Amino acid sequence: MDKFNQIDTEELMDYIKDGRDDRIYAIAELIRRDVDLGLIYNITKIDMFFLEKIKNIVKMEEILKQNKGNIDVLRQVKKMGFSDKYIAKVWKKKEEEIYELRKKEKIYPVYKMIDTCSSEFESYVPYFYSTYEEENESIISKKKKIIVLGAGPIRIGQGVEFDYSTVHAIQTIKEARL
Repeated sequence: MDKFNQIDTEELMDYIKDGRDDRIYAIAELIRRDVDLGLIYNITKIDMFFLEKIKNIVKMEEILKQNKGNIDVLRQVKKMGFSDKYIAKVWKKKEEEIYELRKKEKIYPVYKMIDTCSSEFESYVPYFYSTYEEENESIISKKKKIIVLGAGPIRIGQGVEFDYSTVHAIQTIKEARL
């Protein structure tokens, strides 16, 4: 997040003390400046596991900057969740150019099914998420389909099956006999 680029390190260290919606971006900026993760942990009490994950993203960001146009790097950053918009910004291209490059190189998302029962027993609940991996778990059929997209943020302790908007959308579809 550009707003943290101009703030000095000491001020950033103070900024991350409080849980804010943009604290993760301030932490990423501190990692870019080689601030010790132990020091960040001592201030935030964010588990080192998660700080290491942020560090991995920052490292990949640097690889992306150093390898403009590299298709292997493009595949890697898409797997890590980098958006076309951000890749375009780093590579100084238009977002549409990144999309067209992905299309040309056949870099598309696949869909994985959410295991709603944590592998405790076999179940089929068609909740999917997109990712840039190899195997597509979505079964293609000729049946008529309705897609219901979940609404709102999902947080720890809140399952997608309890998403209020989605539940009401499904009830409306059933009532309309679609």
